[in-house]
Order: sequence, then structure tokens, then C-alpha cells
Amino acid sequence: LLTTLLLVSTIPAQASVETFSSRMKQIASQIEKKSEVAGITILSLSRRELLYSHNSNILLNPASCTKIITTAAALKLLGPEYRFHTKFYTNQRPVAGKVNTLWVKGGGDPSIVIERLWRIARDIANTGIKHISSDIVIDDFAFEGYKDPGYFEGSSRAYNSLTGAVSLNYNTITVV
Repeated sequence: LLTTLLLVSTIPAQASVETFSSRMKQIASQIEKKSEVAGITILSLSRRELLYSHNSNILLNPASCTKIITTAAALKLLGPEYRFHTKFYTNQRPVAGKVNTLWVKGGGDPSIVIERLWRIARDIANTGIKHISSDIVIDDFAFEGYKDPGYFEGSSRAYNSLTGAVSLNYNTITVV
């Protein structure tokens, strides 16, 4: 992608769409000669038109550099101070250290790892809860219906784990 961007940046601004499209076809064919697959869509923001499209309708795992664009958009939309939260609720105050049910409402916090889970349990215990007599109900519905655009069904790669509102250890587990 970076090579493509560098090549594209060398095309003069006054070049016609046909010349640009022809050059992009050459670049795409070079990628395919290396047995690589690329999906390319280039739009002109000033002209408001499609300049080039190649494999734009096939589902691909996004390149790692896409994270830069995603991060920039998230920072712009949410701001640098935004945090995803997981909230914990009960239906009563502890009686002799006991509650019936503990509800966990996920908000997509990606930072819950096993060490943090121990701290969360300690913090809950510090509120006076020592025993949960019924259920721990986990509400994982914040992203209900969301499909990861680059998710490959059946893959066992850690980077391909599903997004969830409640995740532990980045939604991955290793079985030995």
C-alpha cells in the first residue's frame, strides 16, 4: 500500500483520469504477479468522482497500516480522553457480604486481562460483596449485530478474534 501511495503521489495533478487509471492498472497487475491480493478504491474528494477501483467488492483483511487511519478517525470522533467502560451492578446492598446477582454490562473495554480481572474482583470485594449467591449475568450486547469487516470464519489466528462488548485477554485463549 505504501509503495502504491508513493507511486500515486508522483502522478502530476493535471493528469487525466484515464492516464491515472492506466497507471493504477499497471500497479495492480504488479501486485497480482507477486500472488498478492489487493482491493483498491481511490476517490477524488475535490472532483467527487471515482478515479480507480480494483477488487473493491471483495472482503479482505485490512493491512496493518489501516490501523493508523482508524485510530485517527477514533481520536477525531471520540477524543483522546475517551475510555470504554465495563460496569458492575447488583440488585441490592450486600447483606452479611452477600448479594443475589452481579450484572456485568460490557462497553467494549479492550484492556481487561486476567491481572486486571483480579483487581476488579478485589474492588468489588472492597465494596462489601464477599459472596454472590445466585448468578453473574454478563451483558455482551453493546455490539450486537456488528460484523468485523475483515473477519475470516474458522480462522484460529489471535488477530482474527471477534469484537465483543465483554472481552478477556483480547478475546483469545491458548489451549496447550
